[in-house]
Amino acid sequence: MKKTTNKVLIVLLFLLASCSKQSSNQEYSTSLFYQEYQDLIDNLNADFPGNGIDVFDNQLKDRPMAYGLLMSAEYNRYLHTRNTDAYLLVKKCGLWLMENSDLNNNGIVGFGLPDQWDAFNDNSINEAHHEYTITTAIVVKGLLDWYDIESNINKRAEIKELVLSCLDPYLDNRYDSPIGIPAYSLSPEDTIYDIYNPAAFLLGQLKRYSQITDDKDLKEKLNSKSNNIIKVLEDNVQIDSASNYFWAYGIQRQGPNDLVHACYVIEGIRDFQEYGGTTNLNFSSVHNHLFSFSNDSIFFEHYPKNLWQEERVRLWSIGMLIYSLSVNHDFDEVEQNISSQLSKFYLWPGQYRFKIDDDRVMIRQHAHLILGLSYFIYNNDRISNKN
Repeated sequence: MKKTTNKVLIVLLFLLASCSKQSSNQEYSTSLFYQEYQDLIDNLNADFPGNGIDVFDNQLKDRPMAYGLLMSAEYNRYLHTRNTDAYLLVKKCGLWLMENSDLNNNGIVGFGLPDQWDAFNDNSINEAHHEYTITTAIVVKGLLDWYDIESNINKRAEIKELVLSCLDPYLDNRYDSPIGIPAYSLSPEDTIYDIYNPAAFLLGQLKRYSQITDDKDLKEKLNSKSNNIIKVLEDNVQIDSASNYFWAYGIQRQGPNDLVHACYVIEGIRDFQEYGGTTNLNFSSVHNHLFSFSNDSIFFEHYPKNLWQEERVRLWSIGMLIYSLSVNHDFDEVEQNISSQLSKFYLWPGQYRFKIDDDRVMIRQHAHLILGLSYFIYNNDRISNKN
């Protein structure tokens, strides 16, 4: 009975949030997002939080990307509330990643998908647990978040060692694409493609690690690699219709990044600057490209207007968008517009559909939403007595 009552309440709150753009809407959307964040966390697999289905099949599998995103989300909640449950979930996810850092047993520490995949439809099949740069970079971010709040000295040393092992393949040019940035994945068939978003997200974590190592040679390698990546991004930036910056998906794969991958680029550059990196790129112009995806208070999956169909938008795009807007303190955009759009993905407490016309519930999609909601709710400007 309680679950049914909660569902009715949340639906009503969504309706209230959708019907008004007045300042009073903040109370509704904040309360809604807080309740939904709790429901999303409560609906995770208690023993294996990053376990669930994905677009590849309907089998329940552990998804390393989901573990990394959940760590970052709950790290942020712990940072602002000191909630023990948040720390324990960070640790649980981190321990799983420590124990499963080379699932394909090839001697390379890194993370990928538990499914076979032909990433570029070129008939080169990457086997399950093949190392993908974006997955490894997201996991590294989660691990470094854990490192920041872990008090046990020995465990901090283990985390630091694991992160270095993840970054090591990228510190020389072994797995670079032709343009000189970390490739999409570590397979020879994938290194022929220049793809910007995985390298950009990794950029921020390379710079971040350079701030915690005392090894001068390693620090130099990390800085050299991150500086090379940002230089390539600077040299290949494009200008959108609002005079903001964006990047194509790649050189061999032209066309702008979709929304979630545009966010990956933006957040990689944001982290690079936050941890001491310098660039000629004006970050406001980088971030504000996000609004090129919006029309009449709706965000779309793709930047070109001819592809503006709301049915294409995936939940992880909305989740990562909420994250990018929240860390940039664009809270009004979330409250006034995205809360209404998110309501179309809602199924029941703690459960959101993949797309508005696809009711599948997927863990990597949910993990992006959990990350976004965490940074919307728990931040220095909006923190309440909620925990």
